[in-house]
Formats: sequence, C-alpha cells, structure tokens
Amino acid sequence: MHEPVTNSRVALPRVATRPSAAAYSSWPATRPVRAARGALPRTLRHSFVVFALVLGLIDSVAARNTMNPDGISYLDMGSAFWRGDWHAAVNGLWSPLYGVLIGAVLRATGTGPHGEFPMVHAVNFVFYVIAVLCFDFFLQALIDRGDEEAGTRTHDVAGPLPVWALRAVGYPLFTWATLTGTGLAVVAPDVLAAALIYLAAGLSVRRRSSDVGGGHLPALGIVLGIGYLARGLLFPLAVVLLGAGWALPGARGARRSALLAIGLFVAVTAPLIVAMSLQDGHLTIGDSAILNYAFHVNGVPYVHWRGGPPGCGVLTHPVRQLLHEPSVYEFGTPVRATYPLWYAPAYWYGGIAPCIVPSQLWARGMANLGELSRFVLVRNGATTLAILCLWGLAIVSRCGTASLRGLADAWGPALLAGLGLAGLTAVYIEPRFIAAFGVLLWTSLLAAVRLPTTGRNLHGVRAIVGTFATVMILALGWHGVVAAGNFADDPTRDMSWRTAAGLQAMGIRAGDRVAVIGTAFGEYWARLARVRIVAEVPDESVEAFWQAPARRREQALRALVSTGARAVVTADLPAGRVPAGWQRIGDTSYYVCFEGK
Repeated sequence: MHEPVTNSRVALPRVATRPSAAAYSSWPATRPVRAARGALPRTLRHSFVVFALVLGLIDSVAARNTMNPDGISYLDMGSAFWRGDWHAAVNGLWSPLYGVLIGAVLRATGTGPHGEFPMVHAVNFVFYVIAVLCFDFFLQALIDRGDEEAGTRTHDVAGPLPVWALRAVGYPLFTWATLTGTGLAVVAPDVLAAALIYLAAGLSVRRRSSDVGGGHLPALGIVLGIGYLARGLLFPLAVVLLGAGWALPGARGARRSALLAIGLFVAVTAPLIVAMSLQDGHLTIGDSAILNYAFHVNGVPYVHWRGGPPGCGVLTHPVRQLLHEPSVYEFGTPVRATYPLWYAPAYWYGGIAPCIVPSQLWARGMANLGELSRFVLVRNGATTLAILCLWGLAIVSRCGTASLRGLADAWGPALLAGLGLAGLTAVYIEPRFIAAFGVLLWTSLLAAVRLPTTGRNLHGVRAIVGTFATVMILALGWHGVVAAGNFADDPTRDMSWRTAAGLQAMGIRAGDRVAVIGTAFGEYWARLARVRIVAEVPDESVEAFWQAPARRREQALRALVSTGARAVVTADLPAGRVPAGWQRIGDTSYYVCFEGK
C-alpha cells in the first residue's frame, strides 16, 4: 500500500522550514523526539497493515457460518430493496446501507441459500479491509498534522511523538479493538460504520492542517451523510461536528465550505428521512434511539410487549395474542419478513414513548459505565496503560499544557469520540458499538502527546512503545491461532442449512408460512428456507405448552395453524419423548408437525 497522495502536498513546504537530519546531528544533547522518524522503516507500516488484514481474514473464515438475529433483518432488508418492495425496505430501526450492499452482492453473485452466510462474511471482510485503509488515512492525517507543527517550531521546543511510535501503537490498537471489540462474526454494519467514522475523523484533521481552503469539509459532509445511512447514531454526531466546523474559526473560505458540507449532508440524508417520515406519518430520523431507550433503560421486552406502565405510550398495533396459557402470538401481517417481530419492531411498538424514571436511568448508566470501564481497563488495558505512561512522561517533562494544545488541534476526532461514547453510555453499551469511538479517542490522545527535545525522553518512548507493541503482537498472534483452530466446520454451525434443506425435502416451499414453539430469534433456517415465521409460542410459555393437557395443547396447535402456517417447528421437545404427530427434520435437533396432523 502506498503513502496517501496528500503526503506529497504536505511534505514539500516542510523542507524549507524544518531542520535537516544533518542539523539534528549537530545537537547531541537536544535531539528532538520527532527526529526519530526514520527509526521505523516504511515497510514496517505495511507490515502492520498486512498483519491486520491476515488476522481479519482468519476471523472471517472461522466465522463463515455464523449468524445473528440482526443479520437476518439486514438480509431481509437487502432482499426487499432489490426486489423493489420499497415499503418493506424502509425501516425505522435498521439503517439501510449495510442491508442494501450485502443484498447487492448476493444478487450480483447469484449466491444461493447454502452459500448465503459465508458470502455475507466475505462482504464483512471487504468492509474490514476498507476500515483498515480508512484508519490508515486517519492516522496519516494525524502524522501529517504533527509534521506540519514540527516544521514550524525550532529545535528547542517540545514536539510530537515519533512517527514509528504512533504507528507501532495505532495499528495494533485498531486491530485488537476491531477484532475483539467489534468482531467480524457479527452480521451487522458495525465495521462498515467504523470505516466511515475513521474516514470522517481523518477529513476533520485534514481540514485543520493541509486543507488551507477548507476543501475537505464538503467531503466530510458527504462521508457523514453516508455514515448516517450505515448507523443512525451518526446523525446527531454529524450535526454537532459540522456545526462546529462552521462556527470555529478557520482558513479563508472555510465557512463557505462548511455551509456546502452541511448542504451535501442534507442532500445525502434527506431521501431516507423523507421516506421514514412518510411511512411513520411524522418527521423522524429513525426510531433507533426511542426503541433502544425502551429496551435497555425501561426494560421493555424485545417482543410481545403489550403496553404499560402508564406514561410509556399507547401501542397502535401490538402483536395479536390468540391464546393465553400457553400464550400464542400471531404477526403474519402486514410486515413481510423472515421474522416480522424483529424486522420491524418500530411498527409493532408504534406509539411507544420513553418513560423517564430516574432510578432506571441511574441503574442503566452505572451498568454502562461498568461495561465501558471493562472495555477500557480490561479488554484494552495495555493500550490505556501505554497512553497513560506517555502522558505521564509528558507531564513529568512539563509538557502537559503543550499536549493539551495538541489534543485541541485534533478536536474533530476527539469530539466525535466523546459524543459517541457519551450518547451510548446514556442508553446502552456493547463493545462492538464503542470500539471505533474508543480507537478514535485513544489515537487522538496518543497523537497529542508532546515531549521535550532531550534524548532521555526518546529512550522512555522506545521502552513504553516497544513493550506495548510486543505484548499486543503476541496477543493478536494468539487470537489468530485460536481463530484458525475454528476453520473446520462444526456440525452445529451448519445446523441452520441442514434444517432448511430437511424442511424442503419434507415438502416446505419458499414463501410458505410456518409457526414455531419458542421465540424465533435464533431460527436462522427460516431465512435459508425462504419461509416466513408468522406465529409462535414464546420461550416463557414453552414449558406450559408441553405440560398442558392434551386438549389444551391441541387447541394451541390449532391456533398456530389457523394463522396459515403449513408447519409448526421446534427444537424444544419435552426431554426423553417425541409426541405423536412430530417428525424429526433430517439429522438435526429440530422437529416438525405438519398442518392437520
């Protein structure tokens, strides 16, 4: 991979303003820390990138048959979009970009059901490659910013860390946080959104350094707009970042560029906002914030919520309950999807309103802070320790104020990271949601460190960074070894395809309706068989279903079949026996009872 073209534009003026290597050699006691740039050859930068790509490939291959409930919804979204079902493709919870892209690849390659999950993971790996390149762009922007600063200062002023130190910390940090935090096994837009976040952060740094006329701001507006199409959380973050870009002083013409960036952001995001607003009947940028608040703060269940407590809104079209004890729910219309309840929760929970309960907010905030602390201090403790040591070295060297000024120069990435982490901490945190923001914050703190020109500090930097890089490379290597051990197919991982094929062999066809005993979050076979789950007995009622008298159980089965289901499928038979009328699906752990039997 070659150095970005922008390097040549930044490097030319520095020749005249920064002391040469020969000049540095004449200052034996005051050699600037930044002068050690050549200590890490350019090929080592490429080695870090290749190392990250190899580990990502190993993870993708090892996880090729895995799936998750969100992934089924994104697959359904892509299918709806490319078959022209625009109403079904517009969704208040799932952002469209990821689903549309994976749908396009599946359509273009003609991938059938058996190869669908591996192909999606291949697409995830492509997004990971893009994320690596975007992070490289961001890190290079910080390096160029530091070089620009170093070129304007005399040799006796504190300067940024050596380039090799930034890279030796930055790349392992990105790789570890992405593979162990975000992860490539999860079928979701997290890696794609992370790539756009890094690209936006790099553009915000370029705007402050090499971009004298503010020309990077329009590109930033476009990238943030596309980022919103990948992840709804980026909309409010983009508004703040672009607003700050307009309000803060900049180069001549920067405000005009900021207004253009805002206009381009609106142009990219408006079609989706208009479509969702028309569908919901009111102006909206999405229902993700409301639903996640209800799920994770108010404790509303993911499915089958019937309303309450008072003040949380009145549902306009809740799921239809056909039977009590055991509970039987039907949801076949109007949403057409593999599992309609999780494809369109914004529809089934229409009318919900956030309940502001201080005790719930406090409990959730403390839980989120605990999860954030584990991510920072445990899962990425080596990075945190290394950066604290470098900042401690700067403070001991009386360069704390200079380091804070360095952080102010990277206000764009720091603002993006801070807002993202604050917003998620208020509602819900998972490592895959916060990994990219954590990388932004850590890298910005790293690039902000300023140290005096004494060689003693360079020895300290070498010790800290060398120790960190060694620990991280060993940890990443072990992660790759463990992941490679999962290359062989685990029979349970292919269970979904074997169940789908077994149902087809027993007469189930694409487009058929089916019902399930047990909440259908993990029933991925339904997507592969191209059937729709239209009714279910939820998990909490499965035991009551099997322990009910035969007449009551038959009544529940009739209720399930009355929804138009051709078959009832379950993996939750009572232990030790197979009730009459149930047949095993091939060699799987699933059983089926057909309509009228």
